[in-house]
Order: sequence, then C-alpha cells, then structure tokens
Amino acid sequence: MSSDIDFNPENLNQFFPVESQLIYVERLRKRNKMTSYRAKCFVRLWGYLWIKEQYQLGRRIEKPINKLEILRGSVSCSCREAAIIFYSDVEEREKPESAARMMLNLLAKLGVITKERDGHILSFTITPLPEILDLHAKKPRIEISQLEIHDVNHVASLLAANYKQMHLISKKEASDVEERLIKLLTRWSEQYSRGMRILRRCDIDKVVGFYLFYPVHSESETNFRDTPSKGLHLSMLIQEVDPFRLALPGDECSSVFVRSWIIDSDFRNEMQTLFLKDAQKTLKKMRRDFPSLCNLYTLIIHPSYEPLLHYLGFHRMVNESEESVYWTYLALARFLKRKIPEQLPFRSVNPNLMQ
Repeated sequence: MSSDIDFNPENLNQFFPVESQLIYVERLRKRNKMTSYRAKCFVRLWGYLWIKEQYQLGRRIEKPINKLEILRGSVSCSCREAAIIFYSDVEEREKPESAARMMLNLLAKLGVITKERDGHILSFTITPLPEILDLHAKKPRIEISQLEIHDVNHVASLLAANYKQMHLISKKEASDVEERLIKLLTRWSEQYSRGMRILRRCDIDKVVGFYLFYPVHSESETNFRDTPSKGLHLSMLIQEVDPFRLALPGDECSSVFVRSWIIDSDFRNEMQTLFLKDAQKTLKKMRRDFPSLCNLYTLIIHPSYEPLLHYLGFHRMVNESEESVYWTYLALARFLKRKIPEQLPFRSVNPNLMQ
C-alpha cells in the first residue's frame, strides 16, 4: 500500500482499479435505464470525486482503493475532467467535452448525481443509492427451509419475474402467470411439500430462492420421452391440464421432475452449493416416501443452465425434437454420491430457472 499526492483524472485507475469499479457497475446495472456504459461513467465519476474530496479534507489516501463512500459535500469537476474520466480508453484529441457534458446531464436526470453551478464552476454530489450503500454492509443471514403456505405468494412473484426476464412470458401476462403459480404451488404444497424448499433472507423475511422436486406418478413417466414443451406447465397459460401427475406416498414412483431451481442473482454464486447440498438431503428423505425413486429429469430452457447440469452429470436425452428446450437425465444414485465442493468451478451469470 502506498500514498500519492499526484492524483489527477488520468491516473484514476491506479487509485481505483477497474476490478473494483466493475463490482459497483454490476450492482448498478439493475437500476431502471442504467446501462453498463452509464453505470461505468457514474462509478468512475464517483470514484474521482470521492478521492478528490479526501485530498481536499487533508486525508491520506492509500491505494488501491476497493471501497467508496458517499461524499460529504459537493465536489467540483469540469467537463474537461469528466471527459478524461469517461473516455480514458480513447486518444486525447478524441475526448469530447460536449459528450461528457451530455453524460453528466443524463446522470443528473437519472437521479444518481446532483449538479450545482457556481459561476463557471460545476460541482456534484452522489445520491446515496441502496445498491451502493448495501454493497459493503454486513451480509444478511440466509436460511434454507421448507416451503410453507404463507411463502407461496413470494415464490410465485420470484418465478414470474424470472419468466418475464427470460422472455418466456410478456409483461402483460406476468400477473396472470403469477396468479396461476399461486394456485399450483398451493395445491402441490398441500398434497406433498417435502420436495419444495426455499432460501429466505431473514432480516427482511424475503424468499430469494426456491427449488421444486416433483415426484412423478408412474402413469406420467412416458411424458419424459415426449415433446419437451409438455414440461413447460408452470409458465403456460393455455395448458390447463398438467401432463405430469403428482405422486403421493404409497404411489408407484421412480422419477423426480426438477420443475424449478432459482436463486436471486445477489446470492446465486455463494448459495448454489448450499442449495445443492440441501437438495441431496431432500432427495434422500423423498426416497423414504418413494422407495423405487431412481431417476432425475429436468428441462434445459436456456444455454446458461448447461454448465451446472453438465457439472452435475445430467445428459441430454435422445429425441427428434428441434425445439430449443430439451430433456436431460441423471441417475439419482449418481447425484446423491456427488461430493459438492464449497465453491463451483464456474460462476452462474444468468437466471437459474428450470421447470
């Protein structure tokens, strides 16, 4: 760690590394109308203003910096300085002050900064956004527990939001799908809830993850060799009759359909392995209810799911369908024997959702 007093717009990255900037950019991208580029400009401006304020306050700056704080007051920044901050990757002569002025005005319009003018001097303050205030806060406690009836609405909302995000349903259909999900999940949980587990953020009592292991009655098992779209019952408004009959203890059942597996993006990478370990425990309990249980099936509905399922050992089932959705299979015994590491050898970057 070293201290410098020659801070200027050109050496911002030396003080505030790109890797640290990207952590804030990724968090801010979720804001409405905040693109990756706009978030990048905002984070770099914030970093520059914060470091500049520290020097004005006579404080020692240690680099590299990986944590920013909200400004104590407004800090001056000319359009020339902003152009260097925003367009650090282009030639000097190509850093247009007019474009920087437009970006500053846009960020002010989005409400993430406040602009003040005193004569010819421009000064800015940073809006204390929840996304950045929470970034370095103490991590909330997360619990894995059994789905209960009062959780169903939260789970339905989480699922519907992801269906919409993945363009499986439209914004107009979202409320209808959510209502349908509440009815389905309520009925299934009343009949057999052992395979329904949730991740709960305890400080705000919010469901941030859910999986559904659906035991399939032997009469419905032929559907796993039928057209994959038959498995899209949860998000299909037109499919009134579920082609998969739920098995109850005492019924003939050798297969589990993984109908849902979803974790909120803020917790996905750290909770994925804990959810998998919990899944192994759940399936062992389900095998007591269904002694013949030996098969796991699920659908691939987006290529982003393939790394996880390939890692676990699922393989594509042979069929002639040309649909992008397809069935995958894994022997239950193989999954139960799988040693789940503390961290998976890849990062989940897209919504995890299976039906």
